[in-house]
Amino acid sequence: MPTECLEAVVSAQNPDFLAHDFYMQTVDGFHHQFYFGHFVGRMAALFSLSPEHALSWVALFNLALTFCAAYYACRELDPTDRLFPLIGVVLLSVTPPLFVLGGWSLLLPFARPWIMVQPLLILALLWCWQGRIYLSVAAAGLAALFHPLLGGTVGAVCLIASLENAKKCLLALVLLVVLMLPNIIPALLSYQAMSLDTSTFIEIIAKYRHPMHYIPSSWNPHHFLHFLWTTLAIVICLLSSEVRALINRQMMITLSCFLGLMVVGYVFVEVFPTRLGTTLVGFRYSIYVYFVYLLILAKYCSLHLQKGREGIWLVVALLTAVFLTHSPLVLFVLLLVWHVFQRYPISAKIVLGLALLAGIRAMFRHPDISSVIGWSVAVSIITLSIHPWVLKASSGVLACLLVWQTVHAPGHYWSNEGRRFLPVVLAVKRLTPEDAVLVTPLEGEVLRTQGPRALVASHNFPFLDRHFLPWYERAQAVWGRQSLDRQDAKNAYLSITDDKLRQLHEQYAATHAVLYAETQSNLQVLFENGDYKLVRLLPDSE
Repeated sequence: MPTECLEAVVSAQNPDFLAHDFYMQTVDGFHHQFYFGHFVGRMAALFSLSPEHALSWVALFNLALTFCAAYYACRELDPTDRLFPLIGVVLLSVTPPLFVLGGWSLLLPFARPWIMVQPLLILALLWCWQGRIYLSVAAAGLAALFHPLLGGTVGAVCLIASLENAKKCLLALVLLVVLMLPNIIPALLSYQAMSLDTSTFIEIIAKYRHPMHYIPSSWNPHHFLHFLWTTLAIVICLLSSEVRALINRQMMITLSCFLGLMVVGYVFVEVFPTRLGTTLVGFRYSIYVYFVYLLILAKYCSLHLQKGREGIWLVVALLTAVFLTHSPLVLFVLLLVWHVFQRYPISAKIVLGLALLAGIRAMFRHPDISSVIGWSVAVSIITLSIHPWVLKASSGVLACLLVWQTVHAPGHYWSNEGRRFLPVVLAVKRLTPEDAVLVTPLEGEVLRTQGPRALVASHNFPFLDRHFLPWYERAQAVWGRQSLDRQDAKNAYLSITDDKLRQLHEQYAATHAVLYAETQSNLQVLFENGDYKLVRLLPDSE
C-alpha cells in the first residue's frame, strides 16, 4: 500500500497531523489526492475503520469492480460468445503481464487514485467502442474526480474516436468539462505561476524521482522486446476473421491514440523535452494497449476452445508459454507455428509439446512454484469452462480469482522490505519523542504514519511547483544526487557520515536517524538489529 495514499487519508481526517513535517505541509488544502483522501477518510469514519484498513478494503472492492467491468466489457463486445467473458477475466486476473512498460500495470491490489479509476475507464472505453459517447464521457469524467489527468486524457481519446458525429462530440466535451469542474475550479483558485523552467521540472520529476516511469532509455531493453513480441502475437490472432470481427473503427482509433501517447512519452521527454509531454506520462497508457491486446487474445482462446480437442491443446500451450516461460517470444513462436501448420492434424500436439518443453526448461532454470500454481489454476478454469455448469458458476469463479489476485499480487502495505522495517517502527515509537524529526532510508517513509514521526525527506512527492525544489534539495541531501532508484538511493545512504547527519540536524532540525546496520557511525545507538540501527544525532545534554 503506497504511503502517500495513507498520508492523504490521514491529512483529510486531521489537517493538523504532523504539522512540523515538510511533506504533510504540502498536502494542506487542495492537492492531487484531495478527493481520494476525503472519500477514503469518510469511508473509514462511516465504518469505524483505521485508515490502513479502509484503504485495504477499498483496494479489495476496487479489484472486484475491475473484474466485473472486464467481464461486462467482454460480454457486451460479443454477447453470443459465452466463454469470452470468463476467459477474459481469467487472463486479466491470473496470468502474468505479457509486457510492462514504465512499471505501469492494469491490475494491482492498491488503493491508489490511478488504480481506483480503472473500472470506470474500462467502461468508458467500452461505451466509446459501442458509440455511446455520453456514457463514455460520463464515466471518464467521474474517473477524473479521483485522477484528473488520467480521466481527462481517456475522455479526450474517446472524443477523438467519436469525431464522426461532431454535434454529439461537442455536447460530450461540455459534459466532460462540467464533470471536471470540481478539480478545475479549486486548481484555478489556488493557482500560482509555474516557478520552474522545463529542464529543472524534467530533471526533478522524471530523471531524479521516477526514471522507471518517465525515461525509456533507462529501462531494460527486454521490456521493449516483450512489447514487440506481444504485438506480433496479437497480429497473428487478428489473422482470424472471427477475431477481427471484435475490432471496430472506434477501438482502432483509441488503440492508435494510446500508442501515440507512448510515442509522446519518449519524444517529448527525451528527444524534445517539454513540460506537457512529461506531465502526460505517455507510457502510463500502455495499460490500455495491454487491455485491448488481452481482449483479442481472450477472443482467440475462446474461439479455439469451441473447436474440439486440438483447440484445447492450443490454449493450454499458450497458457504454458505465458506462465512457465514468462516469454512473449515463445507465445509468438507458438502462434506462428500453429498458424502455418494448423491444417495438419498433428499441429496442435506439436505446439503443445514445444510449449511444455520450453516451460520445463524455464522451470529448471528458474524454479517458481507460484507460476506452476497459477498455470494450474488458469488451465483448470479455462479448459473446464466449456462445460455449462462452470459458466453458470462464473460468479463463484470471479470470487476465487479475486482471492487469488489479492493473495498473490505484489504491493501489500507490509512487503518483505516493510516487514523487516517493522521492528524499527516499534523502536522509534518507544525511544523517540513525538516531535522527533528523522532521517531514514527510502523504506522508512512508513514512519510518517506508523510512528507517527516527521521525516526530513521521503519519496512521496508534493506535485506543486513551489514545493519541487525544497523537496529535491532534501532528497538529494539524504539519498544523493544520482536518482531515487531503490538501489541507487540505498548505495548512497549506506555511506552517509556522522558529519552529514549533523549537517541535516542544523539544516532541517533532524533529531534522530535510522541507518543500515552496515553504516559506520559513532553516534549514540538507541536500537540495533541485524538490518537497521536507530541513532540519536546529538548528545542528551543538547
